[in-house]
Amino acid sequence: MCERVTTQKNRAAVCKHTVEMLDVAERRITIPLLAVALLSLVQSKMIEIGEYFKGVFCLVGQTQSGKTQLYKMFFDWLFGRQTDTNFESTDKGIIRVTSKKRDSVATVDDYKPTSTVFARNNQMSKLEKIIRICSDDSNGYHRAGYGNLTIANIAYCILAITAEEIRLAVQSTLARMLIIYITRKSMNWDNLTYCQKNHDSYKKFIINYILYISAQGVANYCDNLKQKFLQNRDKLRSILLEKNKDIMIDNRTSDQCTWLYISFDLFINYALEVNAINHDEAKRFKQESLQIFLNIMEEQAERINELDDVKQFFRGLSYLLDTKEEHIDKLQARNIKFASEDSKAAIGFAKSERIYLKNEVAFRAVNSYFKRFGKDLVISESSLRERLFDNGLLVRSKGKPKSSIHRLYVNGENYQCIVFEKEIFDKLLKGDRKDEARSDEEIQSIRFMRRNADEATR
Repeated sequence: MCERVTTQKNRAAVCKHTVEMLDVAERRITIPLLAVALLSLVQSKMIEIGEYFKGVFCLVGQTQSGKTQLYKMFFDWLFGRQTDTNFESTDKGIIRVTSKKRDSVATVDDYKPTSTVFARNNQMSKLEKIIRICSDDSNGYHRAGYGNLTIANIAYCILAITAEEIRLAVQSTLARMLIIYITRKSMNWDNLTYCQKNHDSYKKFIINYILYISAQGVANYCDNLKQKFLQNRDKLRSILLEKNKDIMIDNRTSDQCTWLYISFDLFINYALEVNAINHDEAKRFKQESLQIFLNIMEEQAERINELDDVKQFFRGLSYLLDTKEEHIDKLQARNIKFASEDSKAAIGFAKSERIYLKNEVAFRAVNSYFKRFGKDLVISESSLRERLFDNGLLVRSKGKPKSSIHRLYVNGENYQCIVFEKEIFDKLLKGDRKDEARSDEEIQSIRFMRRNADEATR
C-alpha cells in the first residue's frame, strides 16, 4: 500500500512539473507543443485505424527566440538536449531520419531564408517533401521522389520543424502546416532554465502517460480518441463561424487544431485524475486551451486566405496601378464607339461605373511583375477568369450569360475585356487593407503574414 501511495504521489509530482512547463513560454505556444508531444505517442496506431493528425507542426521565430530550446524540451523526452536533424542535411538524409521515428515527434530544425535562388529552391524542395510524407497522401515517400520500397510510405511520427520565416506560394501546401509564431518576449527564460535542469521529471511523466494509455488498452484508447475526434471535428469551426460567418477555414486546419485540442483536453483529464491539479484549475485550463486553438485556427485561416490566387493577382495589380507602372484609361464616348488618351498602353479602361481589363494583357502585366522577384502566379489566366466569373465578380456578357468576355471598341481598335462593377473592382484592389494603421498590439502572426504576402514586392 505504501508503495502504491508513493507511486501515486510521484505521478502527481511529475505531472505537476509538466503543468509548470507550460509557463516556460506563452501558453499559446506551450499548450500546442505539449498536445503534439502526447498525441504523437499513438500516431502509428491512429494511422492504422485511419484517423490521425495530418500535417507538419511549425514554430516560426527569429534566431535566439527560443524555438529550438522548446523543441528540445518538449520533444526530446529522454534528455531534452537535441533535435533530430536540420535543413542543412540532404533531403534524403532528412527522410531517412524521420522514417526511423515512430510514436514520437521528429524534429527538423532551422528552415531559414537563403541568399540565392538555388539555395531557396533547395530548402523549399526539402520542406515540400516533408509535408508530403506527413500529410494526407498515403504514397507520401514515393510522391516525394523515393521509390525504394524499404522506406515506409508515410511518417509514423508527428513531424515538427522550426523556421525563421515561412514563405509559401501555394494554399494547399500552407494548409498542410500548422504554424505558430514566437519572439524572445514570448519566453520566460528563468522558467526555461529551471525546467531544463529538471528534465528528468518530464521524462518520468511521459513514461507514466504511456503506462496510463497502456492500462486502458492501446486499442481502446485509440478508438476513444478517434471517436472524440469525429464527435468534435466541427466544434472549433462552428464556434468561429458564429463569430464570423464569412471566414473560410480549410478542412485540414480545422482537423489539425481539433486533434491538438482533444490531446490537451485528455492531458487535463489525466492531470486531474492523478491530483496534479484541482477541478477549478482543470476548468480554467480547458477554457484557455479552447481559446488558444480557436485563435490558431483563425490566424491560420487568414494566412491561407492571403494566398488565394485572386487576392494575389489583385495585390500585384494594385501595386502596378499605385506606382503608375500600369494605368487604366478613362473612356470618352464617340458615337457608338469610344476614345481614350492612350488605349494601346493601358491595361484597361474605366467607363461609367465599370472597369474593363484587357483580356490576357492585365494578367501578363501582373505575372511579369511577380517574375521580377523569381515568382509566378500559380493560376493560369483562364482559370483566374473562371474563378472570378464563378464567384460572381464579373459582369456577364450580353447575349452570352455564360461568357465573361466583352468586346470594346476604342480608338478604332477592338479589345476583348473582362468587366467589373467599379465598387467590386475597388474592393478587390483594396483586399484586406484597412485605411487606418494597425495598433502596436497587432498579433505577431499577422505581421508575419503581411510580410510573407508582400515578399514579391522586395
